[in-house]
Amino acid sequence: MPKRHLASKLPKPLLEELETRLKSNNHSDFSSLSDWLKEKGYSISKSALFNYSRKMRKLESASADDDHASDIGLRMRCLEVAVRVPGTTDVIDSALPLFSWVTTGRRK
Repeated sequence: MPKRHLASKLPKPLLEELETRLKSNNHSDFSSLSDWLKEKGYSISKSALFNYSRKMRKLESASADDDHASDIGLRMRCLEVAVRVPGTTDVIDSALPLFSWVTTGRRK
């Protein structure tokens, strides 16, 4: 029988707390986290926590890469718009307020 994934072993509130603790510990101190989970009634090994942390970091990195690629695309579109504004001498200075306007409310 295959091993159950860590996320399926823990209730959602406890998993969210674990993720918060992993982030605040800079994805380290798995021994303390394992002890903390044991106090909560869940026996999770340090290696399982390490593997879960590694997957978390990969997802966070992919999300950051997607945000960066999206920002580059938006910047390019803002430059394209700024170029078409009559009398524009500094395209970048004209594009920056457009980019700010487009991204307002989109960022966390």
